[in-house]
Amino acid sequence: MDRYTFFQTFFQAIARDSDLDNWAQANFGRSVTVYTGLDSEAQPDADEPGDTPFIILGQPAKRAAQDVRHVIWDLFAWLVINTTSVKQTADTNLHEPHGVKLILDFISKTQAAVVAAMPANWSLAVDDDADTIGMLPEVHGNMDFTFTQRLVIGEDTLT
Repeated sequence: MDRYTFFQTFFQAIARDSDLDNWAQANFGRSVTVYTGLDSEAQPDADEPGDTPFIILGQPAKRAAQDVRHVIWDLFAWLVINTTSVKQTADTNLHEPHGVKLILDFISKTQAAVVAAMPANWSLAVDDDADTIGMLPEVHGNMDFTFTQRLVIGEDTLT
């Protein structure tokens, strides 16, 4: 798989995932916007509820694995929502920003969209994080995807 095909496979998987879209519509009244990189002149405004939720995908990286039968692909995603609500639990001394659950759901649904698009001979490791302290109304998440492509006879590690 070449780098552009790799990028398009997962960009399209996230952008067209119905479960992710239904979640975004139910919680934000709009679909998730997926950016493939950013134009420094026309960045989305995370402070504007109408611009979120969005995902920015970084440039994919391809590297050789130590084992010549594998190729490693890396992809970074930055996820942003905007919410100002704070929910109070039945236990009145606990106040939780609503964004905590929303960003964790966003991360989970994004990962599910990526997994659904993976070829059969690939595996995935994901490191994710959510920053929910002091960020209201913005809530950010990030995901580092590390894909391992197991090569089959006839596939070249250089293509």
